[in-house]
Amino acid sequence: MGKIGLINELTEGLNVKFLAFAQKESTREAEAFSDCCANTFGILRDIAETGDPEIILRAEKGLLDDELQHYSNFPEMANSLKTAHKEIDGAFRALESLQTPGAHRVLADSLSHKDIQNGLPLDGFRKFERSHQTRLANHLKGNLPLHEKALLRQRRENLQIARNAYIHFQQKVLEQF
Repeated sequence: MGKIGLINELTEGLNVKFLAFAQKESTREAEAFSDCCANTFGILRDIAETGDPEIILRAEKGLLDDELQHYSNFPEMANSLKTAHKEIDGAFRALESLQTPGAHRVLADSLSHKDIQNGLPLDGFRKFERSHQTRLANHLKGNLPLHEKALLRQRRENLQIARNAYIHFQQKVLEQF
């Protein structure tokens, strides 16, 4: 087959692929999935409105559990999700340390200058948030339907809200000591 034949074959293959993709999005199952995503999006928005870092983390942990169970279909994805699970556990511990008088000050005083940003410790919570924001941003770059991208964007927004509230709590706790 000549070079032109290869190009024509590629073009035809891409056209078939696009048509299959378009049909996939209009099936009854795809519409049900889209409705489910819309419902989940509303719930995530409601969670964001609480402004509560613990609730946002619990929701994200549930989403990570779901992704690990249903979507980790290749080793790199599974490893990334397992790492996220370990990191979110550290985020919960850091959040708990804010509620223990003096514990967060001890942590802050024990960190190297590399783990301090704007006078506040880069603890498990802030490290998880930063790492997971990157993970979600990388996932957004994929070829996903719009409703799935909307969910990822809302999750990123929720994490930002949690981070801002957490930083506020950190400042209040550290000012006390």
